[in-house]
Amino acid sequence: MEGFINKSAEAMGGVPAGASGDEWQPERVLIIVSDNKWRLNELKDSTGQLAEEEKIISQVKASYDRIYTVMGSEKYDSRNTQPSYGLNRFAKPTPKSILFDSG
Repeated sequence: MEGFINKSAEAMGGVPAGASGDEWQPERVLIIVSDNKWRLNELKDSTGQLAEEEKIISQVKASYDRIYTVMGSEKYDSRNTQPSYGLNRFAKPTPKSILFDSG
């Protein structure tokens, strides 16, 4: 994760031509799209050990300014809308965010 974050900061570069330093505020945005069976239990940390789920979530949330998640399912399940369920634990909503379903 650290290497990815550093490389993305380098790729963003400096203030673009025509913008002032005050106007230039790059944001890291992560969009995760998956089914409702998405899981973290096979990911490993930087030492090769199985990573703790809560640690992964906290590191990802600390690394991105905005995180949006989309879970799909063949049938409606009210658990999908709970903040503690699946990918929802990653979401960092903003006042402009909208929760929607296909219904």
